[in-house]
Amino acid sequence: MLLIKLFVEKDNVGKAINALTEGGITGFFLHECKGVSPKKFKVILEDLDEVVEAIRELSDAVIIKTVVDEKKIKTLEDVIGEKLSNEKYTVIKIPIRKIKINTCKKR
Repeated sequence: MLLIKLFVEKDNVGKAINALTEGGITGFFLHECKGVSPKKFKVILEDLDEVVEAIRELSDAVIIKTVVDEKKIKTLEDVIGEKLSNEKYTVIKIPIRKIKINTCKKR
Protein backbone atom coordinates (compact mmCIF):
# COMPACT_ATOMS: atom_id res chain seq x y z
CA MET A 1 0.00 0.00 0.00
CA LEU A 2 1.09 3.56 -0.73
CA LEU A 3 -0.04 6.93 0.56
CA ILE A 4 -0.44 9.18 -2.47
CA LYS A 5 -0.19 12.94 -1.99
CA LEU A 6 -1.31 14.94 -5.00
CA PHE A 7 -0.50 18.66 -4.81
CA VAL A 8 -2.54 20.86 -7.16
CA GLU A 9 -3.38 24.52 -7.48
CA LYS A 10 -6.69 25.39 -5.84
CA ASP A 11 -8.37 26.03 -9.20
CA ASN A 12 -7.66 22.45 -10.31
CA VAL A 13 -9.10 20.52 -7.36
CA GLY A 14 -12.16 19.40 -9.36
CA LYS A 15 -10.01 18.09 -12.22
CA ALA A 16 -7.74 16.29 -9.75
CA ILE A 17 -10.63 14.64 -7.89
CA ASN A 18 -12.16 13.55 -11.21
CA ALA A 19 -8.81 12.06 -12.26
CA LEU A 20 -8.49 10.17 -8.96
CA THR A 21 -12.04 8.86 -9.29
CA GLU A 22 -11.43 7.77 -12.87
CA GLY A 23 -8.22 6.09 -11.68
CA GLY A 24 -10.20 3.93 -9.25
CA ILE A 25 -9.92 5.90 -6.01
CA THR A 26 -13.02 5.68 -3.82
CA GLY A 27 -11.98 7.89 -0.91
CA PHE A 28 -9.59 10.73 -0.14
CA PHE A 29 -8.99 13.62 2.18
CA LEU A 30 -7.59 17.04 1.43
CA HIS A 31 -5.90 20.02 3.01
CA GLU A 32 -5.58 23.58 1.83
CA CYS A 33 -2.04 24.93 1.94
CA LYS A 34 0.21 27.68 0.67
CA GLY A 35 3.39 26.99 -1.24
CA VAL A 36 6.34 28.41 -3.11
CA SER A 37 8.60 26.56 -5.51
CA PRO A 38 12.08 25.65 -4.22
CA LYS A 39 13.69 27.37 -7.23
CA LYS A 40 12.01 30.68 -6.44
CA PHE A 41 12.71 30.43 -2.73
CA LYS A 42 16.40 29.64 -3.31
CA VAL A 43 16.78 32.86 -5.32
CA ILE A 44 15.10 35.09 -2.72
CA LEU A 45 16.47 33.36 0.38
CA GLU A 46 19.30 35.85 0.89
CA ASP A 47 17.19 39.02 0.68
CA LEU A 48 14.89 39.50 3.69
CA ASP A 49 12.56 41.91 1.87
CA GLU A 50 12.11 39.42 -0.96
CA VAL A 51 11.44 36.61 1.53
CA VAL A 52 8.68 38.64 3.19
CA GLU A 53 7.15 39.49 -0.20
CA ALA A 54 7.30 35.86 -1.34
CA ILE A 55 5.50 34.72 1.81
CA ARG A 56 2.72 37.24 1.11
CA GLU A 57 2.37 35.90 -2.44
CA LEU A 58 2.42 32.18 -1.69
CA SER A 59 0.40 30.08 -4.11
CA ASP A 60 -2.91 28.63 -2.96
CA ALA A 61 -2.74 24.88 -3.25
CA VAL A 62 -4.51 21.75 -2.09
CA ILE A 63 -3.01 18.42 -1.06
CA ILE A 64 -5.27 15.47 -1.87
CA LYS A 65 -4.29 12.29 -0.03
CA THR A 66 -5.40 8.73 -0.58
CA VAL A 67 -4.19 5.21 0.13
CA VAL A 68 -3.69 3.02 -2.94
CA ASP A 69 -2.77 -0.58 -3.61
CA GLU A 70 0.55 -0.67 -5.46
CA LYS A 71 -1.10 -2.57 -8.34
CA LYS A 72 -3.23 0.51 -9.14
CA ILE A 73 -0.43 3.09 -9.11
CA LYS A 74 0.50 2.91 -12.80
CA THR A 75 -3.10 3.34 -13.93
CA LEU A 76 -3.65 6.15 -11.46
CA GLU A 77 -0.51 8.00 -12.55
CA ASP A 78 -1.50 7.63 -16.21
CA VAL A 79 -4.96 9.11 -15.58
CA ILE A 80 -3.56 11.96 -13.49
CA GLY A 81 -1.01 12.69 -16.22
CA GLU A 82 -3.71 12.75 -18.88
CA LYS A 83 -6.32 14.79 -16.99
CA LEU A 84 -3.85 17.30 -15.55
CA SER A 85 -1.46 17.46 -18.51
CA ASN A 86 -1.85 21.24 -18.85
CA GLU A 87 -1.71 21.95 -15.11
CA LYS A 88 1.00 22.12 -12.46
CA TYR A 89 0.91 19.20 -10.03
CA THR A 90 3.16 17.05 -7.87
CA VAL A 91 2.65 13.41 -6.88
CA ILE A 92 4.41 11.99 -3.83
CA LYS A 93 4.26 8.25 -3.07
CA ILE A 94 4.95 7.11 0.50
CA PRO A 95 5.07 3.41 1.45
CA ILE A 96 2.71 2.37 4.25
CA ARG A 97 3.98 -0.32 6.56
CA LYS A 98 0.88 -0.67 8.70
CA ILE A 99 -2.68 0.60 8.98
CA LYS A 100 -4.61 0.28 12.23
CA ILE A 101 -8.28 1.18 12.39
CA ASN A 102 -9.93 1.61 15.77
CA THR A 103 -13.63 0.84 15.73
CA CYS A 104 -15.59 2.03 18.73
CA LYS A 105 -18.20 -0.11 20.39
CA LYS A 106 -21.65 1.38 20.08
CA ARG A 107 -22.98 2.70 23.36
